Amino acid sequence: MIRLGTLLWIGLVALAGFGLFQLKYRVQGQEQELAHLFRQIQNDRDQIQVLRAEWAHLNDPHRLADLARRYLDLAPVAGVQLVRLDALPPRPTPMVEEAAGQGGDAAVVSLLAELGGVTFVAKVKP
Repeated sequence: MIRLGTLLWIGLVALAGFGLFQLKYRVQGQEQELAHLFRQIQNDRDQIQVLRAEWAHLNDPHRLADLARRYLDLAPVAGVQLVRLDALPPRPTPMVEEAAGQGGDAAVVSLLAELGGVTFVAKVKP
């Protein structure tokens, strides 16, 4: 007959084997997760590099100057466009803001004309 001590040792060895088996598969799962995270980090770094290159291209001064020339129709500031601060009309009164809310630009222009603040109105292309 097998002694009690032998049975305990066999049970302990079996328990240790089962524990090592479980530990091995946990470690493999952690290694797979770590490899997945490394791949994801590398993909994110690659995407960041592509975005930085795209940002550099979009902010290229020559490209922006060409786009501004094509689409903005800008011209240098003329001397007649510069005025002193005291030559500017005062800020709109609450009456002007109310008229703007009711009838839009035409109401504001007519109200300013009544108040003597507008002598010439030019339509500006958006």
